Amino acid sequence: MSLGEKFLQWDERNYVDYFRKPIYRSIWFGFGTAFFALAFGHQLWMLSKHWTAIPSAMQITFLCATLCTPLVWVRAIRQHRLLRQMVLRGLGLAAEAERQLFKEIASSSVFFVWMGYVVINLVMEVMLHLVWRN
Repeated sequence: MSLGEKFLQWDERNYVDYFRKPIYRSIWFGFGTAFFALAFGHQLWMLSKHWTAIPSAMQITFLCATLCTPLVWVRAIRQHRLLRQMVLRGLGLAAEAERQLFKEIASSSVFFVWMGYVVINLVMEVMLHLVWRN
């Protein structure tokens, strides 16, 4: 069962708790921020440690990948705030359709942001491996 399917199986209480009570949002925001800090710190460490050893074209690629990580994080925060505002105001959709839409957006954004960090770090690791192998 995928993460999105598990999220869609939440009961009404969990859904309301997540979107209306700040402690639940704070916990998830804390996990997300910690994961972002680890990913970004790892990228900066790789960049500083191997800067002189990698070719100039790869240096540009490393800089772009490192800059993408905070941009993805800022975009995720903005999307989540917009989603919460829409929940609190309501879109005028039927209650079930509205709830389904919000759950799909929220579950997909978390998964793609976290996978984005993993993919960016793996690409950087593979590039370093290829440089050191030659």
